[in-house]
Amino acid sequence: VFRNIIQDFDDNIWVGTDDGLYIYNPYTESLSRFNVKSDKNNPISGVISDLIIDNDGDIWISVEEKGVYCFRVKERKLTYYQIKTTPGNLKGIALLAGKGDIIWVAPYSLPLLKINKKLQRLEQFNISGNNSIFYETGEIGAMRFGLNDNILIGTSQRGLLSVNTRDNTIKVLLEKDEFGVNIFVRDLIWIDKHTLWV
Repeated sequence: VFRNIIQDFDDNIWVGTDDGLYIYNPYTESLSRFNVKSDKNNPISGVISDLIIDNDGDIWISVEEKGVYCFRVKERKLTYYQIKTTPGNLKGIALLAGKGDIIWVAPYSLPLLKINKKLQRLEQFNISGNNSIFYETGEIGAMRFGLNDNILIGTSQRGLLSVNTRDNTIKVLLEKDEFGVNIFVRDLIWIDKHTLWV
């Protein structure tokens, strides 16, 4: 099953599946499995949750039950970032390329994380007051930047969340429908700077 598709700066198509990562070269019309091993000697295998490309053209891959990988395209180097949790709890992991060298990581029912690419460091983003709301999010459907550097996070259990990265606060923007049922926000699409489709 295809889960994610992105195009890199060289026009290659990266395809995340339930069985690992593949690359399609449109010039040679060839599809090959991505077999590069990481700095910790583990390959990318399993369910690909998300794929993004950062401002440098590097590919970020999140893998269920494993964590996050960064493939530095020019160096052909794969770096692995382990997300520590109880076995069976690391399901979907959403990714968002931030400003500079920051990659935002939203794992299933775990606190928001950020990776400093330059320092190669994964750390928890602490919310003022209480991080417990992240343990109640369920599946992460989407992550996008909102206005004023806020991060909008679509979830299966808490609807639409907004994280203010300046003052480290979080609020629930849209949680239930008119019948009181939790809204599963699967995607977020900005039509223009004032219109967000949920």
